[in-house]
Amino acid sequence: MIKTIRGQMVILMTLTILVLTVTIFSVFALFADDYYYSKKKSLIHEAFNQLKKADILTLDKDNKIVSQYEDERLTFIICNSSFERVYVTKMEKKPIDAQTRIAVDIVANLRSFSYKYKSKETPKRIAGYGMKLQDDEDYYIYIYENKEATEIFFTYYRWFFFVVGAFVLVAGILISLYISRRITRPIVKIEKAASKAVSSGYSLNVETKQEFREVDSLANSINNMLEQIRKQMTDLQDELSTQTQAEEERRVFINNVSHELKTPLAVISSQIEMINMIDDEEKRKEYIKSITEEAEKMTDMINDMIVMYATKSNEKDFSLEKTDMADLVCDTLGGYEGIINEKNLELVQEYDEDCYAIVNKRYVSQAISNYISNAIKHCKDEGTITVRVRNDIEQIRVEVENDGEHIPDDVKDKIWEMFYSKDIRPREHKLKSSGIGLSIVKSVMEVHNGDYGFDNIEGGVVFWLEIPKNVNEYANNT
Repeated sequence: MIKTIRGQMVILMTLTILVLTVTIFSVFALFADDYYYSKKKSLIHEAFNQLKKADILTLDKDNKIVSQYEDERLTFIICNSSFERVYVTKMEKKPIDAQTRIAVDIVANLRSFSYKYKSKETPKRIAGYGMKLQDDEDYYIYIYENKEATEIFFTYYRWFFFVVGAFVLVAGILISLYISRRITRPIVKIEKAASKAVSSGYSLNVETKQEFREVDSLANSINNMLEQIRKQMTDLQDELSTQTQAEEERRVFINNVSHELKTPLAVISSQIEMINMIDDEEKRKEYIKSITEEAEKMTDMINDMIVMYATKSNEKDFSLEKTDMADLVCDTLGGYEGIINEKNLELVQEYDEDCYAIVNKRYVSQAISNYISNAIKHCKDEGTITVRVRNDIEQIRVEVENDGEHIPDDVKDKIWEMFYSKDIRPREHKLKSSGIGLSIVKSVMEVHNGDYGFDNIEGGVVFWLEIPKNVNEYANNT
């Protein structure tokens, strides 16, 4: 079975033409002669009625009445009651032949004639006849047409219709081939273009300037579908890339944490052994203090790990609330009051009013805390730390400035990586570090769709972060 559009169109159009041709030929062959003879019978009756109204004695001189019917191939035979010729078609100069016709068609059938019109049909002739009374004398009227010539005429026409029908059928097939090719050509072109687009990874589009409006609409629909496929593929690739990246980060994170925990665990293990081995009470206290510090370091590292995991895993309980960032910074600074006083550092605080943003207070506080602890670690002895909260047009900006050494340009991106431990600004300090503080800032800002960074300024370094005021800008990330 042919399943192409073009093949189906050719078959359908050919069958339609064939059915129409056969139908027309059959109707003509079966009903044309009957229709023709019925019309001729009506015409003969009409001619008889015209003769009954006219003066038939004047037909030899003026035959306008019958000439119009003679043009329709009718033959008239009219005689008086003595069976003398009054009018016989084309027999004006042949009276003997005219009398022969009168004898054959009227006298031989005289009993059938009456004043009432009658008609009859034989295999060879259709005829109408009757009588007319004029000037107290009867006149016989006989009108007929021979079928022989008509049958020949119909035979020719049947052959003519057969030849024309065959020609129409062949021409119809050729025309249907041309039309179907013209209609299906742009569809085939679109099919090839679509296949090419698929094989090229959906990077190509189908040409839209087509010959037919419907095909042009189809091309636009295919292009829209290809665009959706490209978008979905891009989204899928991004999602897979994100998942792969997250998995790689998780693997590196676990490896680094395992490595970082080995040192404090080893220190604790060795110092516990020393406690069991020595009797010096002072030494035992020093080892216990060291063990406590290492345990606190591991606790801080685990807490930081929890924050890192939460921000990267998009956990469901990542709650947001409207927060005054100035109050949040003040509360966070409260936890460092002791170490700031111990190091004799000067703390300068500058806050704008109405510094509201919609954030997760826990994670943003952790990010700010890491900035503050980083500033304390690298600030000069008896130096100055400046904390600012600015209310900008579209975001809240938090700055933590210290007067420590500048950060080299070659590590400005690396310091945001987890466990980056290169001593870029060596200073003596009493604060413990988990090694992932700045990477927490990065993760917290990414989940808030915020920005972060630092600037080397005259006399020190300022670390900053910016959080958008509009929660809609980053709600989808949570």
